[in-house]
Amino acid sequence: IKDALQKGLKCYGECGGLMYLTEAIDNIPMVGFFKGESEMTGRLNRFGYAQINFEDMNINCHEFHKSKVNSVEKTLYYVQKVGYNGEKKIWTCGFSKNNTLAGYPHIHFLGNIDFLKYLLEKR
Repeated sequence: IKDALQKGLKCYGECGGLMYLTEAIDNIPMVGFFKGESEMTGRLNRFGYAQINFEDMNINCHEFHKSKVNSVEKTLYYVQKVGYNGEKKIWTCGFSKNNTLAGYPHIHFLGNIDFLKYLLEKR
C-alpha cells in the first residue's frame, strides 16, 4: 500500500483510515505513509458536528473518536465547531502527500458534492 501511495495512487483516508496510514497504532506497525503514530486514548477527543474550511470550501462533517494522531506532517485545514454554549472551537487537521488526503472528520459526500468533485478531479 505504501509503495502504491508513494507512486501516486489516489487515496482518501477518514478517521481510522488516517490512523492506518501512519507508522503505527499503539506501537503496532501500520502502513507508514504519514510520519507519526496514532494512539487510542480511552476517551472522546472530538465529538459532534463541525465544519472544515479547505480551499475556499466549507465542508460539513462530524467527528467521534477516542484516539489521536501524533504527526510531524503539516496539517492542511481548519475544523471548527460551535458548542452548546456558543463557544467556538477551532483545531487543525488533515494531511496530504502525493495524491493522498487523510483526516479525522467524517464527511457525508452527498451534502458536500464540491469536495467529492475535488477529490475525483484534482487528487
